[in-house]
Amino acid sequence: MPQLVAATRTPISPQAMWPAMAARFEAGANQAPTTGQLMILMAQWMLETGAGASMVQWNVGNIKHVPGDALDWCDYTTTEYDAQGVKHTLVQSFKAWPSLEAGLDAWLHIFLLGRYSNAWPYVLDGDPDGFAQALRDRGYYTATETSYDANMRAHLRELEAMSLPALDGDA
Repeated sequence: MPQLVAATRTPISPQAMWPAMAARFEAGANQAPTTGQLMILMAQWMLETGAGASMVQWNVGNIKHVPGDALDWCDYTTTEYDAQGVKHTLVQSFKAWPSLEAGLDAWLHIFLLGRYSNAWPYVLDGDPDGFAQALRDRGYYTATETSYDANMRAHLRELEAMSLPALDGDA
């Protein structure tokens, strides 16, 4: 039976997330990701989790819990913006997963087949702006588009500077 669990940080570095995300991408999408595709997802994950340092209960994308979703959840303080762009700090419920693999699979599923599947073609095309816009169109985030895009771009630059290993999808 689903239950409220402690909001325990589950940090992971971008360097460690890179191969884990590539493996789950390939398993879920039945194709190896390219560097450009994975970088879009990694940048969004970094934006949502403080580059992995603030990830909680393996919730890769800070996916909110909804009563009846049959998953454990945890509560913690977060920031949201209202329609006028005013910042609010509040406690919200977020889904909790037992492992990184489970969290990655669930997160990727929302892009492959779930509520945010409208964003998946932009991942495949390597289009971070289209990806961010598609997420906004379905209400994934409440920040301004300009802010979200700028943060995605900043994380893409960070990833480029890391010289991460090449992927099988690049061949």
